[in-house]
Amino acid sequence: MFPQRCCDAIGFKAPDTAEFNHLLDVANLKGHHLASERCRYAILRLPNGSEMWQAFNNNLSLLNNNPHFLGQSRVPVQILQMFDVASSVEGLLKVRTNPHDAAAPHVQFAVNMPAWDFTRPILKERKEKAAGPLIATLQITAFAEALECFDSPEAYAEAHRPPPPEPVEHGRHKEPVAPPEPPPPPPPMINFHPSGLMTEGTSRPQPQAGLSGIIESGHVLENSITGQKTCHIGLRTVGMTIDLVSDVAVVKCRPRRGGIVRGPVWLSARLVEEIEATQNRLPK
Repeated sequence: MFPQRCCDAIGFKAPDTAEFNHLLDVANLKGHHLASERCRYAILRLPNGSEMWQAFNNNLSLLNNNPHFLGQSRVPVQILQMFDVASSVEGLLKVRTNPHDAAAPHVQFAVNMPAWDFTRPILKERKEKAAGPLIATLQITAFAEALECFDSPEAYAEAHRPPPPEPVEHGRHKEPVAPPEPPPPPPPMINFHPSGLMTEGTSRPQPQAGLSGIIESGHVLENSITGQKTCHIGLRTVGMTIDLVSDVAVVKCRPRRGGIVRGPVWLSARLVEEIEATQNRLPK
């Protein structure tokens, strides 16, 4: 189940459960309805890229709902494992970046797949035909729970500079005490920690990570249904550039191009072939 902050990040923030359920009803009514192998999807896609995916069974009972943001990121990955939750037609992928470049930085992590019942048959067929590793291109979105922003690499380094040592008194004079060892370096400006791979007590990984990276682009977008604001960033992190979205209320300072952002995220992705196939089925 996705955290509530994912909906907040694309402008579907509600003060209580009743209001949130109302927003889901609106998404169902305004969305396009398409049948898949095991369910029927109601797909709400807003002009700013925000999406809400709702899956229903043949009795029209809600199986799941998943938010997403359809950005411009394109990330080649090797698919290491596929996790299918048949009861809710939900799915996860465990992936590895830069499958074509052994010298490039590689990270492994899990991503939630909101259009899983469209994606699963495509990947299943490709896996049966693949002679080697299963390679795919994903559009990846990170939903930020909170976001720290720094105007530049220099500002980031300065914010993490340790304070000078406190002086001590020697008679009537105060003299600084030399530090016993050099101060630790600041945390890396580009970092990706897949915390969801280390979750205990679950049968599958979680699409969670802590990351930092360099801002390549940034915009404030408006949800056309609620009027709420979303911060959208094109973020270069370890081995890839992804889309990052956040509720503007949890962004600390103003994101600037060339600056640094850092925070915990939930990861969602769509397969490029699935995006194209779904688009062709939607009304023009």
